[in-house]
Amino acid sequence: VASLEACHERYQALNNSPYHSLPTWVARMVEKPMEGLFWQADHIVPVDEGGGESDLTNYQTLCMPCHEKKTKEQAQRKKQRRNAD
Repeated sequence: VASLEACHERYQALNNSPYHSLPTWVARMVEKPMEGLFWQADHIVPVDEGGGESDLTNYQTLCMPCHEKKTKEQAQRKKQRRNAD
């Protein structure tokens, strides 16, 4: 995406990808594409579920939409655990 020179080309490319679900991020990616906006490191086993003290085998790279979705799902599980206690 960063290699596309025109903003409208970047916008079109991102809107045709899974990133379209993150309109704020798409705006940032179009205006100033840079590292950290497209991919994020993720704990396979979440920290609050016991994955905080592990080595690199507990890490994976996820695209922003997938990472945001996974984070929301983890937050829901955490809330359910709290309500169960």
